[in-house]
Amino acid sequence: MVEIPPTFFVSWLANVAVILGLAIRGRWRLSLFFLLFTVTDLASGVLPYLWPRQFYTQAFWMLMTALLDVLRIAIALEILWRTFREFPGAASVTRQAVVTLLALTALAALTSPLSNSSASSFETAAKDFYPRVMDGAIWLFAATLALSWFYRVPLHPFHRAVLTSLAMYTAFLGLLLRLCDRYEFMAYRPYMNALNGFACMLVYSWWAYLACRPTPAADLAYVQTMQRLRIGTASLGQGAGV
Repeated sequence: MVEIPPTFFVSWLANVAVILGLAIRGRWRLSLFFLLFTVTDLASGVLPYLWPRQFYTQAFWMLMTALLDVLRIAIALEILWRTFREFPGAASVTRQAVVTLLALTALAALTSPLSNSSASSFETAAKDFYPRVMDGAIWLFAATLALSWFYRVPLHPFHRAVLTSLAMYTAFLGLLLRLCDRYEFMAYRPYMNALNGFACMLVYSWWAYLACRPTPAADLAYVQTMQRLRIGTASLGQGAGV
């Protein structure tokens, strides 16, 4: 068995606490893809240390990193849908912004790595492809926060906290991967893992608190606001847009 860094072990415990908190408190209903992200991230971290011969490989890392990138984008899209589905007017503009960001992300991710044909597929993915996909996810997180503020659309406090912290962690991880261009990848990798482990410990500890804490007053205020908005919209007729 490969030696487990202490920060990774603490982050795994916090990850388990997040999953249990989401299940027990029922907060998994707020974002199903966030639950899938935490489960996938736990598997991607634990399996290589339990069964290194099968999972401590470049292919497994590339597969799980790609899956986590997809889930990041899915979290952003799910929260966008949950936030703007009650507001048709703002939702139409949001859809256009999302399509544009997804198209730009796909273009940047698929074209840039082709210019560095001398590197291996693993290095190309780590240095070029994954950081650009992470950039697209960050832009989607930022767009959700900005559009909800611009249109004065209520954003669930849990969603706001998840978006903000996930954007910060994704930006930090993308920076670590980009530093691979400046340093020898295999020599730099232990330092990258150490820094990433510390960041994971912090972000999962925060998520564990969010998932396990009793229902805060801000969540109750959000529910009351949405109920008043639904009543007001219904009184104007089904065709009214916000």
